[in-house]
Amino acid sequence: MDRPALYISLIITQLDDNGKFQNGYFNSMFGQRNVRRTTYGYNYLAIDDDVYLYTGMSSVTADQSNIGFVLVNLRTKDTRFYTVPGATEYSAMESAQGQVQHLKYIATFPLLLNVSNRPTYFISLKDDAGLVKMYAFVDVEQYQIVGTGQTIDEAKRAYRTTLNVEEVETGETSDIQEVSGTLDEIRDVVVSGNTCYYFTLTGDTTVYTAPVTVNEKLPFLNSGDHVSFRYSPDTAPALVVEWN
Repeated sequence: MDRPALYISLIITQLDDNGKFQNGYFNSMFGQRNVRRTTYGYNYLAIDDDVYLYTGMSSVTADQSNIGFVLVNLRTKDTRFYTVPGATEYSAMESAQGQVQHLKYIATFPLLLNVSNRPTYFISLKDDAGLVKMYAFVDVEQYQIVGTGQTIDEAKRAYRTTLNVEEVETGETSDIQEVSGTLDEIRDVVVSGNTCYYFTLTGDTTVYTAPVTVNEKLPFLNSGDHVSFRYSPDTAPALVVEWN
């Protein structure tokens, strides 16, 4: 196991220990009052030039719901817990798959977003070959509310329609944008079996992320390479949807 993976494993273990023993050892074994654990997966968020690990927290007595989320700054290790009751990530993945069950697509581990001031899971749906075919937005608190589409914009519109929210939002854009530039830094991480690349461009503070299925050349990119791609500015980090 490499050092970054060991670091993430250590953080998850410490989160589990904190949730298990916060009311004492005997409570963790018998009463289990307020005993909680991390859900079986995690992902990353880029916030103000820092990368955060996030994972759901669930009661040990409840398998299908979260009691909240934890954000851990991977640079400072500052940890914050947010009380947001709702579905676990895997329940949301099953809900997204259920919307397209006739296609037998497989859901990737979700990103946590704020859509229309509601905590929302953003999920890619892949075929048997590992190619992203559709996208899904799943409401955290009511995971039966799902919007799917062949593009991010289409899925978001379907989700907002299901929420009965008007499409126009002040200060928000749902347009896919195109950018090109020189690769500054690039890192790969494996999240629940899916390889994703996080990178920045020279002179650009935006953090971009691209699943390996977007382009087969991603593993061979290095700092200084010229790149061109299309991305969605509505996600954090910015999600690459097409490589030029």
